[in-house]
Amino acid sequence: MVVDFIVGLAAILQYTAAILALRVLRITGREPAWLLITAVVFLQAIRRSVVLYRSLSHDAVHPPDLAAECVGLAISVVMLVGVARIGPFFLSILQSREELRNRSYDLGERVKELNCLYKMAGLTEQPDVSLEQIVQGTVDLIPPACRHPETTCARIILEGQVFGTANFEETPWKLDRDIVVHGERVGILEVCYRQERPEDDEGLFPKEEQDLINVTAGRLGRTIERVRAEEDREALQEQLHQAHKMEAVGQLAAGVAHDFSNLLTVIRGHADNAGTMLPDENRVRKDLEFIQEATHEAADLTRALLTFSRKLPTEKMPVDLCVLVQDSERLLRRVLPAAIELDVDTACESPLWVSADRTQVRQVVLNLAINARDAMPDGGTLRVSLSSMAESDIGDLPETPGSGGSFARLVVTDTGVGMPPEVQTRIFEPFYTTKIRGQGTGLGLSIVHGIVQDHGGHIEVQSEIGKGTTFTVVLPCIRSGAVAEPVMPTTITPKGKGELLLLAEDDQHVRGIIASTLETLGYVVTLAEDGPTVLEVFAQHDDEIRLLILDADLPKRSGPDCLRELRERGVKTPAIVITGNVDLDSSKLDDKTILLRKPFGMPELAGTVSEALGTDTGQETRS
Repeated sequence: MVVDFIVGLAAILQYTAAILALRVLRITGREPAWLLITAVVFLQAIRRSVVLYRSLSHDAVHPPDLAAECVGLAISVVMLVGVARIGPFFLSILQSREELRNRSYDLGERVKELNCLYKMAGLTEQPDVSLEQIVQGTVDLIPPACRHPETTCARIILEGQVFGTANFEETPWKLDRDIVVHGERVGILEVCYRQERPEDDEGLFPKEEQDLINVTAGRLGRTIERVRAEEDREALQEQLHQAHKMEAVGQLAAGVAHDFSNLLTVIRGHADNAGTMLPDENRVRKDLEFIQEATHEAADLTRALLTFSRKLPTEKMPVDLCVLVQDSERLLRRVLPAAIELDVDTACESPLWVSADRTQVRQVVLNLAINARDAMPDGGTLRVSLSSMAESDIGDLPETPGSGGSFARLVVTDTGVGMPPEVQTRIFEPFYTTKIRGQGTGLGLSIVHGIVQDHGGHIEVQSEIGKGTTFTVVLPCIRSGAVAEPVMPTTITPKGKGELLLLAEDDQHVRGIIASTLETLGYVVTLAEDGPTVLEVFAQHDDEIRLLILDADLPKRSGPDCLRELRERGVKTPAIVITGNVDLDSSKLDDKTILLRKPFGMPELAGTVSEALGTDTGQETRS
């Protein structure tokens, strides 16, 4: 009985070990070594079963041996304990292996995400990279960083512009995040699956991908802020550079205008004097009249240079806009290439009188024409038309006192490339230009806008891509009663009676024509070339000199400075200060001094001298 019990117990333990071995075999994934161990355990169980059968059937040939069966029982116990203990060990190994696999996978995903962020950072560090390139590069980097790159696509919509991957397809399986700049939403980042994916506890997109998309959207917002700040800084630097350049050009223009005024004074003086020496029927007088007309135009050009340099105050007076636009036609034909056809329509029913600075209004016409020329690089048609408008057709433009409810409308139309709406809203901003660097200052239309507003008017633009642009300028008219009768030009009629005049002028040609003219008129002229000589000559003839004619810009000591010292000495001799310097203000002169601006004609000089010899009030005479 004892042997039977031992054999039975050994068989039970052996079969239990075999069952556990099968479980371990499943855990180990049918490893060859464990397959062999499991086979040995099963064979040992079968052997125990055979021994148990013989024991129970009382086989006399092969009776069980008690000692041997005790050893077999011990072996079965050892096998059972060994298999039972090794199972959890293999299970822990399997779990560790799975966890290692998962962590390796997660680590790979994190590496992809970090690589994505690293490349995004590298995009912003590239030299001369545009914001558009940064955004498009960011979009292209997102799918490879996701868990399912083959079915992931992305898109960024930034202020109306769309940047997407080549395979982008909007699907229901998407995640989007706002792009925020300075607290305002400027765009959206969208990431989509092109195939349906099952959701888990974290949602359709894993938490890591959600974090990546959040970080990308935030980084994009900060990048946009930085790029725009750099663009603003560069724009300010460019504006500063442009302002310095414009200041230098303005100073150059003022200097050129000063010298040019001297030359024009000489030309006008000799033409005036030559005209007085010829009979009316002489054919040369016609040539002299052309010279005088040319000097008047050159004087207007000089005034335009000074206006450009911002060194000449605005002088508004009644101007017939029809005549002004007609006179500008010749200038426009000079600045327009032959490929552009110019059509000027000033068929006005009556004169269109406006209170305006003639030079500034001409500058408006010229700047609009140049803007149209640049919009037609391959040629086209430029049409300039002028018409009158009633107050009822103006709309919101308020009536200007003295306008009588009527307005002049100047329309400049080209057949050029046109402008998109976003450009039209900014064209009057200072320094804004769509031209490449070096081809535009961004000041032309800004100056036009400022001039029109200063004249109480209004300007608007209408444009369409490929169909051209139309600028409409509306200026208030003045009543015909406010227009003075035209003043006939003076002639050299005032004569001198031998009065002694002191003339101080450093330019020998200007000095020569003025002295020659005055001596022809009957005056006696004594000359000086610089400030100290003025004081010396006056000290020698102080009781005889009846009039001082001093150039403002004398060497060593200016004319006004010399005059100021003489006035401090108590000298009350009348004076004329002649100047091409626009900074000199007549209000700073005393009541016995007249300011005469260059260029001037000899009739104007003669009239001013006659006026000064009998004047008691300071005033200014302009050419």
